[in-house]
Amino acid sequence: MKLRLSLLTFFLLFVFISTAQSIYKSGYFIDNNGKRTECLVKKMPWETNPTEFEWKKTISSTPKKGNIEDIKEFGVGQDYIFKRFIMAFDLQGDTVGKSSKDKDPRLRLKKVFLRLILKSEATLYQYSKNDVHRFFYTDRQFAYPELLVYKTYYVPDLEEDVGEKVIPKENTQFRKQLAKSLRCKNQDPSEVEYTLKDLKRYFKEYNECKGAKIAYIVKTRFNQSKIGVIGTLDFVSF
Repeated sequence: MKLRLSLLTFFLLFVFISTAQSIYKSGYFIDNNGKRTECLVKKMPWETNPTEFEWKKTISSTPKKGNIEDIKEFGVGQDYIFKRFIMAFDLQGDTVGKSSKDKDPRLRLKKVFLRLILKSEATLYQYSKNDVHRFFYTDRQFAYPELLVYKTYYVPDLEEDVGEKVIPKENTQFRKQLAKSLRCKNQDPSEVEYTLKDLKRYFKEYNECKGAKIAYIVKTRFNQSKIGVIGTLDFVSF
């Protein structure tokens, strides 16, 4: 009886530790003073960019919270790296039903964790919330992330009764930005869509064309539309 009880206790402990280890992955964070702490970070799907995260010093430690006010960067496993910035962007939606008649985005300053997608001479970041995605970049000209501008808007169809039909439009200023600042040899920004898949590929090709080393890239299997990524599985190569 005692042997069975001991085996059961051992089994439950094993399951608990295995489950905890599957949730918490090796990670780190950097605080406002620049101090880097190696730790275990609770891995989440993060379909929306987080403002806080949970971490432990060891698997048996009490969980603690790190938040965007105190932490300027954190990473977990080989899947996620987030860096804190104060950015101006809009989140009016990428579909006509959630957009407005304004062609230009209504930029609002917000403190956010941007997800690092690709790090090289030209670096790509992403912010996501409620299936709306915004992308940012840095290069030799812009050391601080610059918004790649995209917006869906609509205009009334004058051939129909007022309010009965609208015509969807797109502000694709990001293509002009790519053509001006991030174009190498035969690259054609006019063919690039405002999606993670297309922009990541474009930035990868640009850096390789420039002979720049790609220090970090998120590799993703996609089922993607204009408004987002569905069912992603992430890996990272260094």
